[in-house]
Amino acid sequence: MSHTVTPHDGGFEDFFNENSRSEIVLSAVDSNEARHALQEQYAPLYVSASTHNLRAEVIRCVPPGVGACLACFNPLRKHQRTEDEIRALLADKPEMLESLSEKLRLNPDEVAAWIQKRKCNETGERLVTELRTDDGSIPAFAVGFVSVLAGTLLAAELLKLLAGASCPLSEDANRAVFQFQRPAAETNRAQFYSRDDRCNACSPANQGTRVWKRRYEKFMATE
Repeated sequence: MSHTVTPHDGGFEDFFNENSRSEIVLSAVDSNEARHALQEQYAPLYVSASTHNLRAEVIRCVPPGVGACLACFNPLRKHQRTEDEIRALLADKPEMLESLSEKLRLNPDEVAAWIQKRKCNETGERLVTELRTDDGSIPAFAVGFVSVLAGTLLAAELLKLLAGASCPLSEDANRAVFQFQRPAAETNRAQFYSRDDRCNACSPANQGTRVWKRRYEKFMATE
């Protein structure tokens, strides 16, 4: 089995044009906005890895319109500041910049550099987390080894899928969960995870869902 790696600096939409539409999409994004944007492309097969506090999970989004999709149970936040809005806010309010630098123990020069340059770094991540959750909500935390487990499960699921193994996640057991707070919990296993009845992205009445189902069935028929 061979594979190629294609570096890409830009939006994911380039991988969904008619000439190079992706058939298997691995989702490891960390925001609901990104999950919704990926789901709206209706690729034949999605496999998603995510973490929440001390829980890692992998979902194979099947069957379309029946099992959970990338948008299910992942509501979009209302009135959430974008990174550009946060940069503009800090640029207009130097007193806020100073107090946040002291509160978060950040180097003011590094904060100023992040405001001027669109570059991801730890300073920016801490500022965004702080200012996106100033409405009183409690931010979820991420633990490194939980993310490693989620990524490993995602990679293993892809390898099993490509190798035609008889034991990958399936339409009958489309979600695998492991949470470290209770390692012996009965929920730490693969089981069926139904769609969110409130989700419009995979509603049976949605035309996009019908397109997704046709693509999925065609993809599975060629496997």
